[in-house]
Amino acid sequence: MAEPGKPTGVITGEADSGNPRTICVEGNVVGAALIVGDNNIVTIVYGDRAARPSTDGLERSSTYVRQIRIFLSSPGDVVHERQLAREVVKELVAEPFLRDSVTLTIVSWDDPDAPVPLLANLTPQEAIDQGRPTSAACDIVVVVLWSRIGTPLSDKFRKPDGSPYLSGTEWEYEQALNSPQRPDILIYRRTEKVLLDADDPQLTARLDQKNRLKSFFGRLRNSDGSLRAGVTDYESPTTFYERLKKDLRERIANILSRPAADRSEFAASKTLVVQPWKAAPYPGLRSFVSAETEIFFGRGREVDAMLAALRKPARRFLAVVGASGSGKSSLVEAGLLPRLSEGVIEGSEHWPVFKLSPGAFGDNALMALASRLEVALPTHYRKQPTEIAKILAETPRQLSNYADALVVGRPRGTPIVLVVDQFEELFTVTSEVHRACFLRLLAECSDDPRVLVVATLRCEQTFCLNARPSPPSGPNYRKVPLCWESRDRPRSSI
Repeated sequence: MAEPGKPTGVITGEADSGNPRTICVEGNVVGAALIVGDNNIVTIVYGDRAARPSTDGLERSSTYVRQIRIFLSSPGDVVHERQLAREVVKELVAEPFLRDSVTLTIVSWDDPDAPVPLLANLTPQEAIDQGRPTSAACDIVVVVLWSRIGTPLSDKFRKPDGSPYLSGTEWEYEQALNSPQRPDILIYRRTEKVLLDADDPQLTARLDQKNRLKSFFGRLRNSDGSLRAGVTDYESPTTFYERLKKDLRERIANILSRPAADRSEFAASKTLVVQPWKAAPYPGLRSFVSAETEIFFGRGREVDAMLAALRKPARRFLAVVGASGSGKSSLVEAGLLPRLSEGVIEGSEHWPVFKLSPGAFGDNALMALASRLEVALPTHYRKQPTEIAKILAETPRQLSNYADALVVGRPRGTPIVLVVDQFEELFTVTSEVHRACFLRLLAECSDDPRVLVVATLRCEQTFCLNARPSPPSGPNYRKVPLCWESRDRPRSSI
């Protein structure tokens, strides 16, 4: 029998462009031949694979593989999940059962590598449809929803009965649902409670979105309350990641088990290159840095807990507590901060971050903070770090004024983030006078929405949190314990 991927066989009939011809080897039908392109290069397809012989007889054949397009549909409140979906696809194409056999392509309006140009003479949805394959043309459609259904469409988009679509997300769902190609549709709903602030100027709009979302899910039930369509609930982005990976793996295997309809389902494998990590995957004794978030695994649940805490408007101080060497600094640097920079909390991509260790400048922790602020403050605020440290010691509330200056030109209400690594150095390195000044500064910030504090602390030093004057406590304070909770957690980080 012919070896899969080798151009061995007998092609019968006249080869017309796009017209398949049967390939027989030893009397058995093993595939079909297609003419590809203007130069009549023959592609010989064996099941889900193909080899393209070179026209000059040289050994330069390329492998062609099955192409599966995954459409990602969601509003802007699930940025974290959208990023995780891309990570899932990147990981799946590297798995042994898919490697060199399939091309997986994410189709989305916010592709970071090729964003859709939003033309002024088109509505946003028209521009997206013009620049990307529609959901109806894809193989798998993933719909992710949480607190909103998305932006309403213009009157150009109407349902067959003349009623408007709730949003672009609903339109994409309906297009896939009614497509003759019948793509697989996976709907995921985040069950985490959404807290609304009575003083939020966008409260009415948020409530409207919540009601629209409720209406959408109401359509998925029959009059007796039974489900008309499957919906997968998930608690957090990490559980979404785990479930999506299992679901996509199963659906992709199902698609590959079916014969391809035509050559459009194949693509050159050279487009499916997953760049390997060049450096060592483990940093040794040092902590992970933000640039290494791609190889930072196993802490998804802790990152979810930290993000959930920071979403609460009253939460101003977040402590990450764990044993020495448990990965507290790595969790913040390679887990939390990259997610904030991606905007997983509304507006967090605009939050300036200032990282410091209290003992970096000897016994004066305020000098460590002042040295970070000095290089970022506008010219009219800029002073020597020693002067800034003296001002903060005498007037802790001055930090709020600095925060205002640091976010000029950014969206209203943008806070600054102070990351205090190795918080215990306040008690092991810093002098008593400077320690009291720094703690007083943190206490003053505890009810200031312009300042967020994230601290890492050894569990044997938790007495630091009971110091006087103390850092924030009560509703403004949240402690995230860091430990291995099950046998699977270390495995997922390898």
